[in-house]
Amino acid sequence: EGSAQNSLTALRKAQALGVYSSETDSWLTADNHIVQNHDGKIGDTVLRNVPYRDVKRLRLSNGEPVPQLGDMLRCVAKSSSPTILRIEIKEHDTPERTLECASRVAEEVRRCGAEHKVEFTSFSLEACRRLRQLFPDATVYYLKGGMSPADVKKLGVNGLNYHIKEIRDNPQWVGEAHELGMRMCVWTADNIHDMVEMCLRGVDLMSSNKPELAMEVRRILSNVKK
Repeated sequence: EGSAQNSLTALRKAQALGVYSSETDSWLTADNHIVQNHDGKIGDTVLRNVPYRDVKRLRLSNGEPVPQLGDMLRCVAKSSSPTILRIEIKEHDTPERTLECASRVAEEVRRCGAEHKVEFTSFSLEACRRLRQLFPDATVYYLKGGMSPADVKKLGVNGLNYHIKEIRDNPQWVGEAHELGMRMCVWTADNIHDMVEMCLRGVDLMSSNKPELAMEVRRILSNVKK
């Protein structure tokens, strides 16, 4: 209640819940500010096509301004909550621009001293590889799917964040990922059926827009296993 996607309120409420991570989506404005928004567009304004002074005037559905990545990084770096920030590098108009976003995100993470409180994810395999080079100790998740854990690992990426359908079509990938020392995350589990199924299939993490429900499902299943 009172939050909006990619808002500081949503992040703070995730921290209060103590979820594993809170996802945020990074875009570069035309003048290279890193701003956070899922769709990259608010009203008629495409964030990557305008300077930050235009983005500052916009408001999220809960009335908050569009946050910059630094706002969120400082929020997690200073917090005693275990919740980390998972940063998705959004695919921009060109591969070069996407890689530029990845590099600037890395610089901002270091500037804010938040290396210990972040993970990364992207549909861009090259962005994932860039971030693995810059943060060799971090988990970086590949989002697009269609590749086995072994093939992703060969390219230097150490996490998978696949759509639920990918796991249903390739259930053996969960075990294969674990054998390779990789984490398997799925998106997006927003109903009890999907949550229970993915837990029973052994995935490590589930992305969800209903974290309280997901945590309750996990608690119940953990008690049953005991």
